[in-house]
Amino acid sequence: MRDANPPSHDEIVTIRQVAERSPVPAPSAAAIATPATPGPAAPRPAAVPQGTAAPGGPEDDAGSTDPGPGSGARAAAAFFRRQEAWRGILTAARETCARLGRVGGTVAIAAADEAAWWALASLLGRDPRIPRRRRLVPPTQRREAQPEAVRVALAELDRALRRSRFRCGLLEALEAYFAEPVESRPQRRARELGSWQDFLREAEGWFTSEPARRWWEGVARGEAPGARQVRRDWNRGGDSRAALRRAVWHVARALNELPALQGRPEGPERSSRSSTTPWGATGSAPMAPPSAEPLALFAHRVCGDPHALDPDTPAGRLLLQALTVVLPEAGDLGRGLTSPALRRNVLLEAAGLAADDTSSTVAAFHLRAVLPDPRRAPPRDGSPRPVEAGGAANRDPGWIEDPVAAAACATGTVVVWPLREIRRRPRFFAAGGAAYAVENPQVFQALVDTLVRRREANLSDDEGGPRGGPSLLCTSGRLSLAAVLLLDRLIGRTGPGTPAPHQPARHRATGSDPRLGAGPGPCPERARLYYSGDFDVAGLEIAYSVITRYGAAACPWRMTAADYRHALAATAGDAGARRFDPGERRRLERLRARGFLPELIDEMLAVGHPAYQEGLIDRLLADLLAAVHAGMAIPHPHP
Repeated sequence: MRDANPPSHDEIVTIRQVAERSPVPAPSAAAIATPATPGPAAPRPAAVPQGTAAPGGPEDDAGSTDPGPGSGARAAAAFFRRQEAWRGILTAARETCARLGRVGGTVAIAAADEAAWWALASLLGRDPRIPRRRRLVPPTQRREAQPEAVRVALAELDRALRRSRFRCGLLEALEAYFAEPVESRPQRRARELGSWQDFLREAEGWFTSEPARRWWEGVARGEAPGARQVRRDWNRGGDSRAALRRAVWHVARALNELPALQGRPEGPERSSRSSTTPWGATGSAPMAPPSAEPLALFAHRVCGDPHALDPDTPAGRLLLQALTVVLPEAGDLGRGLTSPALRRNVLLEAAGLAADDTSSTVAAFHLRAVLPDPRRAPPRDGSPRPVEAGGAANRDPGWIEDPVAAAACATGTVVVWPLREIRRRPRFFAAGGAAYAVENPQVFQALVDTLVRRREANLSDDEGGPRGGPSLLCTSGRLSLAAVLLLDRLIGRTGPGTPAPHQPARHRATGSDPRLGAGPGPCPERARLYYSGDFDVAGLEIAYSVITRYGAAACPWRMTAADYRHALAATAGDAGARRFDPGERRRLERLRARGFLPELIDEMLAVGHPAYQEGLIDRLLADLLAAVHAGMAIPHPHP
């Protein structure tokens, strides 16, 4: 007999739609009189009123059994895995339950996600988008557009699962589906904290040297450099934790075998000699080793992988941060160095490691050096007596004059010092205690050519100056590791505000030179550096690095506003037409805000054009000749 009040379309879910969208086990004969046949010729399926589960769905109890505890949850998980739409629903449900610590709250499902709504309908027996009770809304307040998402209460899902043939709650089904317990936030935090502390305790046993252990203890407290990197990689979980464990193990192996902490002898056998700064330029620094161990060979020896400590790996980045704590002089090593790569190389050099010790070079003219005497021990304080400009041998036991540098000074030869050879020479000496450095190799070549021609004509001897002329250096642009190491051993690192060493009275009497900077210079044992660079952003940044690193022992040379105007006027053609772009102007303003050469930078910003050292060769050469006449002392100001 036909039903007098058939359900409306908004109140039913058809069996065929549910069956097509949510494949489930075959329904029992008692539940379905005529099974639905898919295809265009299939008869119209019967309607299922709201609140009635679809035949063959999770509420079909006919013929079901309960073989044991947890079987219902496993069956529910298998049912959910048959439909991909359940993954998003259950993932959101697990996050909500974990946040609340119980079954509660709602999950938002997009109204256009038909697959998710049909999956829910197969469990709830109704379309969740249709509210159970319709609220009368005045026509003026009705909204024609459908909402973008509809929320479904998780308590309703929990009740539907308990009424179904699965006979389990939502939490049990979630744990079976994801194969892991659903933890509340406090539980998860407690578990993560325990795992973190276990990792810290385990890693602590990997560090055997005392400096390395102190660094790791600082990382565990969240205070030492590298603590943020370690914590960030740990919080990522999964494979990141395994990679972090390998990185920390590699760093521990490297720090335990670090050459700077092992006395730094060559080879696998290491002595117990106490380690001090390897630079040989400040305080009582001992002789540095003839060469540092290549980083790739060191990594292969201690980690089994030559690339384990590369700078772009987690272990390499962590090692550099550890070196700032492990090396006692690390805080002073990177002062004034703006290049991250150069700061990294300086740290590795101080640790007794080197990525490359032949490609990094610096050119020098008329510069002397000493070598360790293989027959004698070096002096206790590590400070040899100065080598006089005339070439007298060092009188201190343990040091001998470098024959290569002496021969180059005698013949007027430019020496391009590689990093490897600079390491072998613990001290360098400038003629008359003054060294002049330029940035541009072509300018350096022009100055050296003129000085060599004068030397060949014996003009220096006739005029009473030392034979060979002043000491010249060329950085070839930004400072390289070889340039930094040579300058450290030539000048020493005094730092801003540190008084310069004693200067002879004849130098103090000349007063301050606006072209060279104010303040007394050091005695010949610690040379004074005069640096000249281009009048562009890079040139001023290099000069700022040099002055910042060496403090009172260095000053700008021919870098005044008047010198800038002179170089600009000497520019030929329209080469000076290029103007500073906005980024360059901001960098100049930052240097100006730091108090570096304010008058020069104001003039450069006002004019707006860069100028270069090539336009200053005549003035640079005049200063050098004046230095020759004065016995390499600071030249007097021009009238």
